[in-house]
Amino acid sequence: VKRGIVTVDIGKVRGRFSSRRIVEMSASAKYWFRQAAKSSVKPQWQMPYDKRRFRLRKLRDALGFDRWPQDLLRHSYASYMLAARGDVGKVAKLLGNSVAVTLNHYQELVSKADGLRFQNLTSTAATCPA
Repeated sequence: VKRGIVTVDIGKVRGRFSSRRIVEMSASAKYWFRQAAKSSVKPQWQMPYDKRRFRLRKLRDALGFDRWPQDLLRHSYASYMLAARGDVGKVAKLLGNSVAVTLNHYQELVSKADGLRFQNLTSTAATCPA
């Protein structure tokens, strides 16, 4: 996190082996990781599945969802970043997808204006005083 990168090691996913990815953190991710590190409750970067599932269920209930939509955060991130950046190659690399899969699933789901607004929100969060 100090270097601004995250290593994603998922292991076996849906019957296939996932390769390790090294992902550059966005400005807003760096901001929120710094905020979490400063909090009185120390964050756990690597969390066992059962604890992660419990916390996601609490979040789901707080948001008012009956069920947690599959890959909600991943799909939202992909859609907004593709609209904002317009660089399908970089977004595909961040997701660990091929360009074809990324275009097939996320192209034009979000307008360019909304994607840029999303990008500006993350830039604003990254420059907020701590």
